[in-house]
Amino acid sequence: MKARVVYAIYFAPCILLALGLATSLASVDAAGDSCDVSALPMPSRDLMKAESESWMIQPSSNLTPSGRRSWEYKKYPPSDCPGVAVGRFDNNQASYAVLLVHRDESDRGHRLLVFRPEPGGKYVETILESSDLPGAKDTFVRTAPIADFFDRRSVRQFKPIAREGILIVESGANQFGAEIFFSTQSGYRHEPVEY
Repeated sequence: MKARVVYAIYFAPCILLALGLATSLASVDAAGDSCDVSALPMPSRDLMKAESESWMIQPSSNLTPSGRRSWEYKKYPPSDCPGVAVGRFDNNQASYAVLLVHRDESDRGHRLLVFRPEPGGKYVETILESSDLPGAKDTFVRTAPIADFFDRRSVRQFKPIAREGILIVESGANQFGAEIFFSTQSGYRHEPVEY
């Protein structure tokens, strides 16, 4: 009987600590998965309101295991949300790339938007890509340096006007592809890249 009391006294704090840690990790994961319009600056939220009824920003909870592994790739640390990338994509001010997936059928298609600031505090929305093909649960975006994908010859050929681009990756169990979207004098372009 004495041994049981000693074990209970010894192991009870360990069990409570483990339960508390698991609960706090679950709440951190849930908090980190809050990919909603509040991640965007106020002026771009107004532009998103029209999209929000049938679309949502890609949350990490929606990624397949294959998509999650690629999103967590160490070369580019994952952001708080696989559906939002923030960078200087076409000028010195922060722009926001947003990957939207269907709210009801989250694997059926996606839309890639970029919100870029204009004078006066307004944001302009540009649709970079729209697809109705399945595979959205494998897809994420992130900010990536152009120099990681383009050598000097490619820079001369493609003429990007910023040092950062929007990397969109589809990382399914049976298919894999990556493209970088970048701004030029005549608008956004995209090229396939190795990731």
